[in-house]
Amino acid sequence: MLKLRLAVTHTMTLDGPMGYLSCNDVAPLLSSPLMSTAAIFHVSTIPTLLLVAHRAYTWLVPILYRQMNLQYDRQLQGFLGVAQTCPALLQHVREIVLPTGYPPETTAKVFDGLRSCHKLGGLAMLHSHLIHEVVANGLALPPRLSTHLEGLFQQDTAEHGAPPQIQVGTHHLETLLAFRFVTHLDWFDDLTAYKSDDDEEHARQFIIQLPALTHLAVVPFSAENYVDNLAARLPRLRVLVIVWSLSGYLRRRSDDPVLRIAFRDSRVVCSVYDEWYEGMTSGYRSTFWDLAEELVRGKANSTVPENEFWARPPERHSR
Repeated sequence: MLKLRLAVTHTMTLDGPMGYLSCNDVAPLLSSPLMSTAAIFHVSTIPTLLLVAHRAYTWLVPILYRQMNLQYDRQLQGFLGVAQTCPALLQHVREIVLPTGYPPETTAKVFDGLRSCHKLGGLAMLHSHLIHEVVANGLALPPRLSTHLEGLFQQDTAEHGAPPQIQVGTHHLETLLAFRFVTHLDWFDDLTAYKSDDDEEHARQFIIQLPALTHLAVVPFSAENYVDNLAARLPRLRVLVIVWSLSGYLRRRSDDPVLRIAFRDSRVVCSVYDEWYEGMTSGYRSTFWDLAEELVRGKANSTVPENEFWARPPERHSR
């Protein structure tokens, strides 16, 4: 039983495809020679075997559904199948990566399934148009979110006389409500590359108004002092992490000026991510959030120099 549980735990990650477990799938998993022999030759053990099967189901289902990466077609089809046949199982989903490039009817089915993910803790999506779907469906975003937001603020994205995209101002209440639980935001946009100063300011104001935000991750900005100025407008923030991809970090030379970067605000940290959706994950392995918090604590305890701003990746990432 332990071997079975460990095997399923190993395969149920966001990094690769998986199937899904329906309400009728557990019995075949347990029909090993040992279980069959016990049931045939020791009939009195059948109630105990049924109890073991029930407990195994109770153990394995939460593990199986904890993380789902719907970019993989097998996981997407599994999610849609469970949403239709046994939606109660989706209460076990804690982290999910949404697919992109699928037809609207598939997206609609995914959002129908999300309504059953009552305990969702992390969500990742590459395109900001899915935020519009979240708002339109009346859904609240989970505490950890990895996404682009640019499409929410650019007025020139409207076509054929349609109203502009959701703006920060008198008409942004629904969007703020959708973000009301977000504590960790991994924000993929480069604000300094927005098409207009108005779009840039709308985005900044929106981030500043998020009521629960304590952790913000951003891509490297090209403008000088930009990160310090942004951090100064976020007094409730615990850490502001500038994140590089692991491959980009490893390509840099040890004397690269980026590796000696400095900031005025001690909450600003530079770090590295393995996967683009890492910012919305929690609990099963260390992330750049953990590295950043450790560095900020070290500065507060005087165990880390004030001029250190890099939360270095673990040794397995080093050159």
